[in-house]
This record gives sequence, structure tokens and C-alpha cells, in this order.
Amino acid sequence: MVRESRLRRCVGAGALALALLLSACGSRPTEAVLEPVAATAAGARNVRLLVATNRKSDGVDGAYGATRTYQMSYQSIAMSIPPGHLTGEIEWPEGANGDPARTFVTRDRTGLDETAFRAAVRRQAGKSGEVLVFIHGFNTLYPEAVFRMAQIGADSNFDGASILFSWPSEGDVTGYLRDRESANFSRDQLERFLLLLAATPGVRKINLLAHSMGNWLAVETLRQAKMKGDPEFGGKLGQVILAAPDIDSQVFQSQIEVIGKRNPPIVVFVSRNDRALALSGRIYGGIPRVGAVALDDPKVKAGIDRAGLTVIDLTDVKSADSLNHGAFAQSPPIIQRIGRQLQGALGGEDKPNPGVFVLDAAGMVLDTPGRLLHAVSGR
Repeated sequence: MVRESRLRRCVGAGALALALLLSACGSRPTEAVLEPVAATAAGARNVRLLVATNRKSDGVDGAYGATRTYQMSYQSIAMSIPPGHLTGEIEWPEGANGDPARTFVTRDRTGLDETAFRAAVRRQAGKSGEVLVFIHGFNTLYPEAVFRMAQIGADSNFDGASILFSWPSEGDVTGYLRDRESANFSRDQLERFLLLLAATPGVRKINLLAHSMGNWLAVETLRQAKMKGDPEFGGKLGQVILAAPDIDSQVFQSQIEVIGKRNPPIVVFVSRNDRALALSGRIYGGIPRVGAVALDDPKVKAGIDRAGLTVIDLTDVKSADSLNHGAFAQSPPIIQRIGRQLQGALGGEDKPNPGVFVLDAAGMVLDTPGRLLHAVSGR
């Protein structure tokens, strides 16, 4: 029995690695894509993002690898978005030879010390005082995280300071367990970073958007902040959005019990068709991951009610990746919906109220008899 259980876990781990490898069979970016390009293109638009990372510099100017460090580094990056950009997509450049008419390209990249970083945050937060912190997931290279943050900023039309918190993911499909430990390692740095933002003049609200394994880092950080007595970071914590959380569902329940109900409620994007999370669950002994829970389970419904969560079912929403794991950023209606939610523009049933909501392929709330919108949220 023991040997059979271990065998299943090993097979699950191998399947996850293989599936992720196949889903990422295209070329991956190198640090060269972050080299500034002087060329411009008519109709291209620039987005500015800030980066905070506890990755150690690999010795190349402005480049960061997977080595952990206790020291935070900061950058300011301007990215050019091509005129033909399709919402939800990243048009990767080929090495350092990006064409601003066809691909994302780096316009400038500047290293900052902490004082300069805080000044940049205040400047970019502007009159709104809004900050969006994005925390990426497993198997993510530094340039991939930067380009994803640029795409999120461009497609969500977020009006404020867009900040990437990049923890030292190895960027390798075989590094799942190491990445999990690197996320654990990063909890204190993320908490201190959020406190730094909260203490920055001009910052009124800090919104969090996490994906996949990045949710473990985000939720653990909120949990320990609650235990230390400042769960809302000086009253400045705004919307918390957890996209496809790669967290044991039972562990998540205990984390949320510590964090408690929030206003606005924590938003969780889930999908029964998320193959990456299904495979992750197999590694961890068959316990479902939060991002792939069965929402028609009465125990799940009771847990959502107790926690006061807003759970949005994206099962019918398709992602550009074969594992259906990236719909939060790759599905046009979803990333645009996130932008409206962060701006407080959603009203009625779209407003993040506690309960379960089902979205169709176009990102619209379904309202047909017997659907989860009625059965779970009571509407």
C-alpha cells in the first residue's frame, strides 16, 4: 500500500513535468529581451512598470536569476506595446531584436535604490494613490514575469502604479518543489515590501493579484501579517485577487480562518478544467487545489460562506495555454474584468460580493435556473 501510494505520487510528478514541458514547448525569452531598444513604431504605446525582487543578480547588469537573496532589488522598466497587440497575448521578441511594430520591446530599464523606488511609486500612483502588486507563479523566468506584468498593465488599463514582485522561481519544470521552498523563503520579504508601500507617501490603496504558486506566497504573507497584528497594512490593503491558487484546499481553509473575512472580500478564480492544478493535486496525495475545487460540493459551499469569499468559476472560459491555467491574464474578458474590478467600476452582480459566480466564455455572469449563481450564492 505504501509503495503503491509513493508510485502514484511519482507518476503524478512526472506527468506534471511532462505536461508543463509540452505546454511551454515554444521558445522562452532570455535576458536579452530586457535590453532597451531605440527604435519606435507608429501607434505603439508605452507602459511603465516597477519591479521589486528578492532574486539575486546573476552578474549581468539588470539581470536576475533563481538564486535567493535577503536583499531586495528594484527596477523601473518602460515597455512598448505594438499597435496590433491582441488583448491577453504577449508578442515575444526574438532575443534583443524586438520590432516595436510587431512585438513587446523594452524602451528603458533603470535600477533604483529604495528611496528612488518609493519616489517612483508615489509618482506613478498619481492622484488615485492606487498600487497593483502582481505575484507570479511556478516555473517563471524573470523576463517572463516582467513581460506578463507589462501585458497585465496594458490590458487591464490599471490607473496607478503597476508593480511586479518577482520571487526566485527557478523557471524550470523540474523545479516544482524547489519553487515551493523559494515561495516560503519569500514570505518575510513580501510582508516587509507591502509595509514599505503602505508607508510610502501618496499610496492610498494596495491591490494584490497572485497567480498559481504565487498565491501560496500571497496568502501565507497575509496570514502572518494577521498574526502580527497588522492584517490590512495600515488600512491600505485593497482588493486581493487569487487566480488559480495552487494551494491545498484544506490548508487554504485554515489560512483563511486566520486571515478572516475582508471588505472587499477576497476574490478567487477557479476552474474545473485547470489541468496544471489537477496534476499538482496528484503530487500532493489527491487533495484538490483551491483553484480546481468542485463548487457543487456542499462542504466547499459551506467553507466559502464561512470565509465570505467571492469565488468566480472560469470553467467555461478558455485560456490560451493548453493547460487552461492562465485565463486570468490570457482571456480578454477576464483581464479586462480584473481591471474594472480594481477601478471599482463593477456594479450589480459584477461587484465582488461574497458567494459563487459562474462566468460564460465571454466573461458574462450566467443567470439560468440551477446554475451555481443560484444554487451556491442563494441568488
